[in-house]
Amino acid sequence: MKKLSLLFILICFAVVDLVAQIPINKALNDFFEAKFEEQIQLSPFNATNIGDNRFNNQLAIECTDSYRAKLKEIAS
Repeated sequence: MKKLSLLFILICFAVVDLVAQIPINKALNDFFEAKFEEQIQLSPFNATNIGDNRFNNQLAIECTDSYRAKLKEIAS
């Protein structure tokens, strides 16, 4: 049992070391962060559901032309 526990711990350390070596692409991370921010600004209800309270005073009216234009802008 001790050998199995030791093997498990060694595997965990190896996996952590491998994950630490993965390069982080800052440009890609910034792109996804910007898209996420745009999405939660258009959907304040979803932002509140994930715990972001910055948009609690807003209500998205999805049937307006301006809302649909913003969605098209984000999608492109």
